[in-house]
Amino acid sequence: MKRPYLLSKRRGIFYYKLPDDTCYHSTGAASRGAATAKVLRVLAGLEAPPADPLLKAFASGFFLPDSPWIARQLAKGRPFGKAHAGNSQGYLDRYILPAFGKDRLSAITKSAVEGWIVALPLSNSTKNHILYCFRTILGEAVDAGLIPASPLERLEPMGKAFRARDVFSAAELRLLFPGDLLPVWGSRRMGVLMLVLASTGIRSGEARALPWRNVLWTDRALLVDRAVKGGSGGTGEIGPTKTGETRVVLLPSRTLAELEGWSREQIHDEDTLVFVGEEGRPLSAVTVTHALPAAIARMGKTAQAKGLPAPIRVGERNLVVHSFRHGYNTMMKHLVNPEVLRALTGHKSEAMSTRYDHPAIGQRVKELEPAREVVETIFGQTEKTP
Repeated sequence: MKRPYLLSKRRGIFYYKLPDDTCYHSTGAASRGAATAKVLRVLAGLEAPPADPLLKAFASGFFLPDSPWIARQLAKGRPFGKAHAGNSQGYLDRYILPAFGKDRLSAITKSAVEGWIVALPLSNSTKNHILYCFRTILGEAVDAGLIPASPLERLEPMGKAFRARDVFSAAELRLLFPGDLLPVWGSRRMGVLMLVLASTGIRSGEARALPWRNVLWTDRALLVDRAVKGGSGGTGEIGPTKTGETRVVLLPSRTLAELEGWSREQIHDEDTLVFVGEEGRPLSAVTVTHALPAAIARMGKTAQAKGLPAPIRVGERNLVVHSFRHGYNTMMKHLVNPEVLRALTGHKSEAMSTRYDHPAIGQRVKELEPAREVVETIFGQTEKTP
């Protein structure tokens, strides 16, 4: 007589499948005899069938600091920083659970995940971070005996193909930075930070490492002499700039005014970070990265509520935070001479010194003054809010 169940051994444990099941369930037994006894008890109604939870029930809060999985990593001497955990939890909440949270663990398939991850409008690097989080969660489900194997075991990571950056037009920049930054960016801090990136062309890591002493109010300029690099989740440590050089960038009047207003709202000294994060640490790269698509989406919802088209159409354009730097270069390169542009952007040049004392900085600001009118023309105006 044919048995009304199937047995399969994976990683030293027997799993079984009943006729109406869509997947295998763990018996928790390492021997065939004990596994068979377990299945017979289930068939006889003497034991409840194993749970097959929804992904949301199993994974919610998986990467929170007090979660069992994080506690185990720390106990094993495998540091999992707070920023890294926060970023991983963000990927889970923002992408994985909305797509698969209502699916049972046994119903998640390689083909479904592959089709979903490929279609996400994100960089391949970000997609790989998401896949890492998903693999970790499903691996834990395997270890808990809830599924016999992870459907992502054979799912290849996304490639590292280069995708050219797109840039915002001058009109789009004015829409992104209206007179009131709060409705677009959700917070004054993020709005001012993004305005600094767009109107100076400095890198995100340079802006996140910027202390108040490097805001040269009298000269209407910024001293850029350090950047945030590496670290779990992109928070990292503050070190020298990418090229190891110090430079000065001009501040348009609008950006200067927003920084002055932001300064008045903060309790700070000269060494405090302008855009400080939790516990005095720099903002994480992921926090800044996610702020831009959120702002564009926020603008779109506001326009839709008024029956208007989306102010900024993304489509196939690769618009990211670094697009501000690309856009600054693109617009300025036809308006100032190459040496001045390299000095403003920090691109390596023999004519540029690696360090400036304050008298030298003042002199450099004077040398850059011919570019002031150009900077003001592009970045000194705002789109008026109705």
